[in-house]
Amino acid sequence: MIILIVFLLNFNLIAAAEETTSTTTSAPVEKEVVDVGILLGFEAGEIFGSGISTTSLGDCNQRISFAEDDANLKLGDNSFSNIGPLYEEVDGGEPVKQNSYIDIDCSGNILQADFMTNNKGGIYSLNGNSIIVKGNSRVTYDTDKDGVRNIKLEDSEIKLTNNYFNRIHIEGKNINFIKGEDQYHTGYTLEEGFLDYRGREGFFLDPVKSNGAPSTINGVVIDPSYGSKEKIKLFFGSQEINENRYINFDEDKFVISNEITNTESFTTKFTSKNPYFRIESKDELTITTAPSSKITITNRYNEDKIPLVECYSYNTIPTRASAVAIGEGALYEINNGNLKVNAYNVEGEYNVFFKKDAYASKDLTSTPMEIKSFEKNKDTGLSGSRIVIDNYNKFTVTDKADLPLEQTRIAYNYPNEINMEAILGTDIEFDENILEIRRKALLSDLKEYYVDLTPETIQSIDKIVFSKDIGEGYFGSRAYAEGGVSVYKTVPDAVSGILSPFNKATFIHESAHNRHFYVDYSFDDRWVTNEADIIDNYMMHDGGGYAYKGEINTLGLFGLKTPKYGYACPYGATDMMEDVATFTEAIIVQPNKLKGVLLESNQYSSTYKRKIDLLYEYKFITREQYQNALKIGMSQ
Repeated sequence: MIILIVFLLNFNLIAAAEETTSTTTSAPVEKEVVDVGILLGFEAGEIFGSGISTTSLGDCNQRISFAEDDANLKLGDNSFSNIGPLYEEVDGGEPVKQNSYIDIDCSGNILQADFMTNNKGGIYSLNGNSIIVKGNSRVTYDTDKDGVRNIKLEDSEIKLTNNYFNRIHIEGKNINFIKGEDQYHTGYTLEEGFLDYRGREGFFLDPVKSNGAPSTINGVVIDPSYGSKEKIKLFFGSQEINENRYINFDEDKFVISNEITNTESFTTKFTSKNPYFRIESKDELTITTAPSSKITITNRYNEDKIPLVECYSYNTIPTRASAVAIGEGALYEINNGNLKVNAYNVEGEYNVFFKKDAYASKDLTSTPMEIKSFEKNKDTGLSGSRIVIDNYNKFTVTDKADLPLEQTRIAYNYPNEINMEAILGTDIEFDENILEIRRKALLSDLKEYYVDLTPETIQSIDKIVFSKDIGEGYFGSRAYAEGGVSVYKTVPDAVSGILSPFNKATFIHESAHNRHFYVDYSFDDRWVTNEADIIDNYMMHDGGGYAYKGEINTLGLFGLKTPKYGYACPYGATDMMEDVATFTEAIIVQPNKLKGVLLESNQYSSTYKRKIDLLYEYKFITREQYQNALKIGMSQ
């Protein structure tokens, strides 16, 4: 029996003819209904649609093509609506319009499908597997010779049936798994790559099916060994697991198990989106799990401690080592309980074997963690060594995994100038009179704010200065170029009635100026056009502060920051630099203020669209921020 989910949408076409003297409305145009089911021997009304065409594929199989943009198909209880045409390149030329289609067999089962949703998207069922597809997304589906159903899609949600015979191979980007009969996988996302599913057996990665390509799930990149043919089972949520080679994603714990002697290593790389480590943008963290080993990671956020990494080796005979690779210059190898640190200094590479307590400082990573390495010996039980890397880029190593350390060594603490400079690639300066505790608080804020900048914006800031003297005529914060150096300068404490000059909005605003210094001149030419948004056209100083032309500001210095006339706020009309900065600030910090600016009812919608597009094109904002701005701009 095929389980289908109903998604009903009604389509009506209303033709209206307007004349100079009167307006008349005709009756709805009835489209021809094609009953495909009759061709297959079904009862009338079981498989039908409008705006479709059919082609015989032999053996009573049929291809149903969506021949018109507003076509729809009713397949049992399942409705395929909101489907538009495909555009395929032919011989490397311009994309050619083609029909979306669905192939069905004599029983009405879907054999193959290739369709593109229109801007509305929809909910569809592919032989019992429900997918929620966003607008303007492509879906392909087929079944291979082994009976595996291949689904390729992007920016969608999927609910899988755990029928034992349901064998699925999924490929795509940003696919969210929603609650079905298997509750554990709910809330996890295939960000990019491949994922396999076998009914009640659950999820796994098949390197043969994916040609050894990596897959990224919830911020973790899983990469099988080159040429590997061994599957990696995947589990989601807290549950009892009776497997030897697997990965388990849980809310605060991540387990990598490879407890088989004659097997292959595989690696897991952690991106900034993962929930287990706080990865800085310029840091790298990769864990290689060797045969006969198991690694457990606990984030310990609720204890305000750095993550704990426990590495277990089950061989008494030396084998290939498990390893934790951190940053660009450090590799911690765990081989049967012995911990080796490979690092780099100015003289070149050096190796250190730790057999006693050691304490050192090295710019290895800004991603703190505590690593415990254990060897399981049949005579002595567990023994091992320990290493702690804190936020100050200092690491402590001991040959005893259970040796107590100061709580401050494993607690999250404030960053300092050294590791923040390493993260940003930017010089950081403080006035001598700024207290140490205030410096730590400012750096903590900086660490939080910079993650919303594009890499290109970060590279545009050569120096960050915290100073009470930022220049005559300025207050709060400013960005400027001096001697070929792009500088962001800010007052660290309250001034001129402003509670906190160094806040996220101000930082994003001034950073946009720094980015503006580096962009090509073509940006300025495209920003201002011959439309009615010429700079200074709508700004004036009324009521002691900034306001649009003809309005009076009674709300303080900057007044009401309402988008009008193609600007993000009145202050943006001061000049082009402020127009760009206020737009960037609005999109990143206060995107909801742009609600409705892209609607056709807004006289300046084309101006807002052009400016948002340019900010994305010239790397002021990220793709995610750009898409969010478009979504909010089109909302009522």
